[in-house]
Amino acid sequence: MRAAAKRGDISPQTWSDLEKGVSPPSGNTQRGVARALGWGVDWYDAILAGGEPTEVRQPDGDDVLRRLERLEALVETLRETLTEGLEASRYRAEVEAAELDASEDWHDQQHAQIRRDRAAN
Repeated sequence: MRAAAKRGDISPQTWSDLEKGVSPPSGNTQRGVARALGWGVDWYDAILAGGEPTEVRQPDGDDVLRRLERLEALVETLRETLTEGLEASRYRAEVEAAELDASEDWHDQQHAQIRRDRAAN
């Protein structure tokens, strides 16, 4: 019991209470039991429904490293994509700002010309 409780990061008292059926296990306790016994996290519902808990294959160290490497590669790709997207967005914003400035200058020039024309008449 102590070894299983330790593997599941559950206190021995909680494990004992679980075995006695003192109260339904919390979500954290259910995850701990699943981790300790290699069961799916739905083990409690499966037992209540009269079934058997599903066994979950624990990945070996190499599998975990491969998964971690894939995740790191995906994070790097995401970082690059976001950086490129931000740079493109900044460029578009700068172009729009320049166009707006040019448009405002044109309008200012038109208004100045109208004022000159009115003053001349």
